[in-house]
Amino acid sequence: MKLPLLRVLCKYWFTSWHTYLLSFVLPVALYFISTRVTNMFNSNASFLALPGSILLAVVINGLVDLPIAFFEFKQTTFARQLHLLRASTGHLIITLLFINFCVSITAGFWLMLVAISSYYQAIHLSWINWITLGWTIILASSVSGLIGIMIGYFHRDLKIILVLAISVFLILAFLTGMLFPLGVIRSDQSLNFLGYFFPTTFLANLMNSSFFWNVPSWILDSNLYPNLTYFSQLHNIWLPTIIIFAWILVFTTIIFWQNSYQDK
Repeated sequence: MKLPLLRVLCKYWFTSWHTYLLSFVLPVALYFISTRVTNMFNSNASFLALPGSILLAVVINGLVDLPIAFFEFKQTTFARQLHLLRASTGHLIITLLFINFCVSITAGFWLMLVAISSYYQAIHLSWINWITLGWTIILASSVSGLIGIMIGYFHRDLKIILVLAISVFLILAFLTGMLFPLGVIRSDQSLNFLGYFFPTTFLANLMNSSFFWNVPSWILDSNLYPNLTYFSQLHNIWLPTIIIFAWILVFTTIIFWQNSYQDK
């Protein structure tokens, strides 16, 4: 990774107001909305809505902001700066993924702090497996960043890239439990079936596992958290991790092919 390139990208990224709006303001607003909606069905809404909301905060930057940034540095006047810095497209991709990783982790834990400060008694910190939570955030940042780079490669028209990025984000958000608890999606057979065709569904499984890792047995036998009935193996993190790594390999291969194709 080239430090001069990192400085240029950081200056672009962190002086853009839409970065803060997209990563730190919008996820918080959607979390409170999701909590209010979920509260109509379950009094434990603030905790049920938190896993999906954190996943949304982690992936939204990679799915929406990263394609735009990649396009601008590849196709606009920023490309001249890359030429002057003697930076290749590979350097650009690695640097953008690193910045996305830092922003995603910060956004995820920022939303966690907001939730704890707002609904402290309803956020069961003792239930959370923090190692699994951190691991899920790392995987989610990687997957969303790679998808964002692929979208940025898709077309030379920024409007088409923007529409595609928003469309992909909304589909993933609705089908993988980012806007509502995943149990709401799993309760519908058709939506549940569609969800398994997307890598973010397995990220949602990991995220829910991390939040319900140490649930007392009497709660598992009660109906306080009906969301748990859709997770028969809460501690099974290996299978989702392997599947996500397979998706990462697929996305990386596609990006490598796209880069080789455009270089020709």
